[in-house]
Amino acid sequence: MDNLEELQHFFSQGYLDYRPCLSVDCAIFGYHNNDLQVLLTKSLGVTMWCLPAGYVKKEESLEQAATRITEDRTGMENLFLKHFKAFWRSGKK
Repeated sequence: MDNLEELQHFFSQGYLDYRPCLSVDCAIFGYHNNDLQVLLTKSLGVTMWCLPAGYVKKEESLEQAATRITEDRTGMENLFLKHFKAFWRSGKK
């Protein structure tokens, strides 16, 4: 989400486009000066550094969502992405 209008639309009508309670977080690793690095981003409305993340649209798979979210948040395309694990957490404790 690039601007305030898109963010407001997401909060008011996001349920029309996105799957409820399903999000993707992308941990992107790389090497720089022989050190392992992880890519963090800041998005509109977020004040802290975080993994590139977002919600899954109704018509896309987890892999498609990860590709879209990574490109939207970082501007990087054609990354090798590997699905490691999907976690499900119910509202019950």
